[in-house]
Amino acid sequence: MVIRIEAAKKRSIYGDEEEVGGWNVNKAVGSVLGCVFVVMPHLCVHINSAALLLSPRMVMLLSGPRVFAMTDTSESSIHFVTLGMFIIDQIHFPASGRVVDNIIGGAGTFGIIGARLFSPPPKLSRTIGWIVDVGNDFPDDIKLELKRWGTSLVLRETPERKTTRGWNSYGPADFRSFKYLTPKLRLAPDDFANTPLINSLSFHLICSPNRCRDIINTLSSLRSFRKEPVLIWEPVPNLCTPEELPACLEVLKLVSVVSPNAAELGGFYGLSESEAEKKVSIETNAEKWYVSGIGLRRNGPIIVRAGKGGCYIRYSEGGKWLPAYFDEEHNSRVVDPTGGGNCFIGGLAIGLVRTGDIILAAAYATVAASFAIEQIAYFYGQHEQDF
Repeated sequence: MVIRIEAAKKRSIYGDEEEVGGWNVNKAVGSVLGCVFVVMPHLCVHINSAALLLSPRMVMLLSGPRVFAMTDTSESSIHFVTLGMFIIDQIHFPASGRVVDNIIGGAGTFGIIGARLFSPPPKLSRTIGWIVDVGNDFPDDIKLELKRWGTSLVLRETPERKTTRGWNSYGPADFRSFKYLTPKLRLAPDDFANTPLINSLSFHLICSPNRCRDIINTLSSLRSFRKEPVLIWEPVPNLCTPEELPACLEVLKLVSVVSPNAAELGGFYGLSESEAEKKVSIETNAEKWYVSGIGLRRNGPIIVRAGKGGCYIRYSEGGKWLPAYFDEEHNSRVVDPTGGGNCFIGGLAIGLVRTGDIILAAAYATVAASFAIEQIAYFYGQHEQDF
């Protein structure tokens, strides 16, 4: 019998790592993919000491050669670091006139949440590292909330400036408008120098092609580890244009994995959003990137995030589609896509570092993204926050 394990999504981020019999997100990975693929008795396997309920077909999908060698996680105390920003959001709902302020947000923050979902306290949560710039107006309750996550968080005091803040407006038909209310302060590799975070096993880069190249070159010069980290590049949307395509194809050779969404990938080829979201467009353009050469060995994967269509993985064994967490029957659960892509990257990175399997890592990523899109923003303090 197929079971969609919703209990897996009711375990708090503050849960006990040793909790006996408590469902966790690792189990959700297997259960949801099992229920999507085929109605068959489940086979129980173990990954990272957490049982996954997988259908036989899913086991077959995951049983091929690994794309990445299994990483020796004992080499570093940090498994994931994001160079994305932390932002405090102000959210406007024009239809009701409601305004909600001091909301935790930012691409880097959602990347951390995605990785943190698979890293329970007290030990694994500390393998997730990030820097948050604390301006002179930073709310104490948000600072306390971030500390509660139990990550390797660096709160960097910047009293000479205001905290990076954003203005968001939500409307019908997935409409969203955004602008900065205060000057942004981007993170750079030098910010992580002389901290354990610089030797992370993976990095989340969300930037333009040229900045991606500069970040990677600087990271290489600062790290003491000889082993290359897993570098996951998420292109920044406003620079996904045909003019940026040559620089994009060049920087692909420096990253381990690239993960645009369908619109971003299509944007490099001048496609409209509706055209870019077609499966044939996704597969065709992903093939172009894969053939151009990704990574030092020129065979790294591209994973295209396609929203309700799931994700498309082009890797050394061919191409595969994985479904979204929410199928048509449960699509009403999707409230807001904001942060879903960033959470996807965090889950993907942890999956790659700890399993080396690109398909399983994409399953981690899919489950991680589902937590973000079930709500508008990260409303903390109103109830026990579930990720």
